[in-house]
Amino acid sequence: MPSKLTSDKPIILPEQDLYNRVSFAEALAQQVSDLEHYESIVIALVGGWGTGKSSTLNLVRNSLERRKLRVLRFNPWLFSGTTQLVSAFFEELAAQFREQGSEKFLNVGKKLDGYGKALAPLRILPIFGTALGEGANTLQATAEIAKRIGGASDSSLEKQKQDLESLLQGVNERIVIVIDDIDRLRGEEIRDVMKLVRLAADLPNMTYILSFDRERVEQALGGAEVSGRAYLEKIVNVTFDIPSIRKSELAGALSRQLKYVLPESFDGENDFHYKAIFRDVLLPLIRTPRDIKRYINALPLRLSIASQEVAISDICAMEAIRIFLPDLFKHLADHVDLLTNVVSPPHSMLAARELETTALLEWIESSLPGPTEKPASPSISTLLIAPAAERILATAHRLFPQRIEKLRLEATSTLSELQTKDLAKKAYLKKLEHAQGRFEALQAYSGFNKKAVETILTLLFPVTTRLLSPPHAFGVYGEGALRSWRRDRRVAHPDVLSFYLETLLPGGVVPHQKFLKTYNKIQDPQSLQNELDSYSSDSFSIFLDRLIDYSREIGHDSIEPLLKVLYHQVNRRLVDADAVPGWSAESKLAELTRDLFHRFDSEEDRDRLATAVLGKVERLSMRSDFIRLVGRAEVGGNMLISEEREHEMWRSLLNEIESWNGEDSAGRNVLAAVELLAKDSILGLRCQQHFSNPFRLLLLLRNSKTDFPSMRGIFPSLPWERMENCLGKEFLRQQITAALQSYSAGLMHGADEIDFELLQLANRYVKGYRDDDNNICSH
Repeated sequence: MPSKLTSDKPIILPEQDLYNRVSFAEALAQQVSDLEHYESIVIALVGGWGTGKSSTLNLVRNSLERRKLRVLRFNPWLFSGTTQLVSAFFEELAAQFREQGSEKFLNVGKKLDGYGKALAPLRILPIFGTALGEGANTLQATAEIAKRIGGASDSSLEKQKQDLESLLQGVNERIVIVIDDIDRLRGEEIRDVMKLVRLAADLPNMTYILSFDRERVEQALGGAEVSGRAYLEKIVNVTFDIPSIRKSELAGALSRQLKYVLPESFDGENDFHYKAIFRDVLLPLIRTPRDIKRYINALPLRLSIASQEVAISDICAMEAIRIFLPDLFKHLADHVDLLTNVVSPPHSMLAARELETTALLEWIESSLPGPTEKPASPSISTLLIAPAAERILATAHRLFPQRIEKLRLEATSTLSELQTKDLAKKAYLKKLEHAQGRFEALQAYSGFNKKAVETILTLLFPVTTRLLSPPHAFGVYGEGALRSWRRDRRVAHPDVLSFYLETLLPGGVVPHQKFLKTYNKIQDPQSLQNELDSYSSDSFSIFLDRLIDYSREIGHDSIEPLLKVLYHQVNRRLVDADAVPGWSAESKLAELTRDLFHRFDSEEDRDRLATAVLGKVERLSMRSDFIRLVGRAEVGGNMLISEEREHEMWRSLLNEIESWNGEDSAGRNVLAAVELLAKDSILGLRCQQHFSNPFRLLLLLRNSKTDFPSMRGIFPSLPWERMENCLGKEFLRQQITAALQSYSAGLMHGADEIDFELLQLANRYVKGYRDDDNNICSH
């Protein structure tokens, strides 16, 4: 990617022309060449800022010189800010005449120099008005004003002009004076240049070609009592507009320039989003050749800063907004939430009401004793128009008074839910109305075509389609869309947009290049393991979150080794000090596991995968969570494996618990595994039998004990309600009593005083103690 900036200098040679201006320049040069030598004429070449006036003027000059015409140049902008613009004009022309070499041009140069010095004091000379009169001779008016200000005498100016005219007639060839950049001057200086042209316009054999922005010059020449356009028409004999550039030509030039600055690896031809950006963002905003240069000069720096975290297509779009819609761009930071928040708004109110009312009607009919006793069903429209509760209750009371109480309770409850939904819809619509107001205000900052800005924003930020009027499908985008946008590094994701606007990654975001470096090691489990070892627990959790975005792209052969590595990482980190309670990595891994299992269509393949991964899950609680995740819906699972394989896994887990001797390798929260096993009546009974041994129950108490923070300090705590739910309240009462007796009798080998205190704590729970400050204070 080249870093060299593109110069804003106008082109000079025909082969540099990108917009087919050569033919226009040739035609204009031919018209000037065909003029009779003695004719004097002022030609204006007009166009807006950045449309290529200077380049076109250079092409005209090039064509004139090839036709052997004398072309002199004067750029008033070089003398802007001086008080001697009048004398500078004639001095510059005089110098260029002297450079022509022949004696006759040398004499013209000398005479022009003297004439300019004589006119120099006349900066107050008006272009029109009472001093000149409508049909006054320019030189007569000049002499008149010269007398008033004590300048050159009438005869001196008249004589100098006559001598100059005589010399110019002797030249016997046309002289073209090109004056560019008039519109860059201050208003007063624009008026000075037009005075000069007016004063010298009737000199023989002279043709003036002026280049300027018509609107700017007319504004400078106008005043309270006069029209700038009328002034200009009295000075300029013929006006030509710069040929407009066809959109296809501008698009082609922009496309060619972009190829020089975009990375070679970027394939815009096959990037549909980039094509949409080019069509709907770049082309509407970039309207002149100068716009292209401004844009191409700015883009490489932004690409070098942001391309690792932001999609190249979105960088192209955002940079165009920054350059050409700066007022809109500076307000984007205040609207990140508006532009990126995904919502799931309800269906239209009418459609939702129809569905809910239909469901209510079906319920009423299903509650009736028999088909012969059912009342005629009221129409949906009737239920919508009338107060639904009164109609339903009145019908039920008339036909089936014996069931009125049940109907009343059920109907009231259902209608209450319906009203709650209506309130939710109203709240949503109120928020939507507020968001639409913000969106309208944001668009207004641009000062640009409203429809074009709307297209730009909805293309970059799809969620804003819900803010259009009427909304486009409510702009319904969910977590799946957010993941897709983050994976593709689109500014539609809040993290990506924030980075672009702040050039700083939001807190807790793994840089995209670091993520890709790790992701690319998926096929090499050991390298992946080593790479992930360098991650902090928080960064690892964020990596898992990003990995979910790519779950559909991971090869089938890589899924098993990948899950083995990830479960090993989670197990290792759960014993690290930096893994805080509620660590999100476990839930992220569960979501990723579910997505990856769904990649296999065959239940046999999923069974095989589950068995292989479970063998690498070390902690008992994690093993039970994994079995639940892939197992039956009754235990909160996703039914990813066969029932037979699931039962095998639960039995295997119970065998491990039965052989567990309390070692730390099983991990904390073994109770979680017991809870899931207890959902099965047979396995639950085996759990009770296993923990009827006092020492085994003590191992479970040890593993389950945590600390409870209180105003009075930190106290030991047990998840007693969970234990009662899975093992039984009466079972625990009996077993805790038996364990205390066993300890007192010296029969619980391996137990110490700390264990005795734990058993006493459990006994207090049996008697009603709970973890709150009042109970702590009372014991």
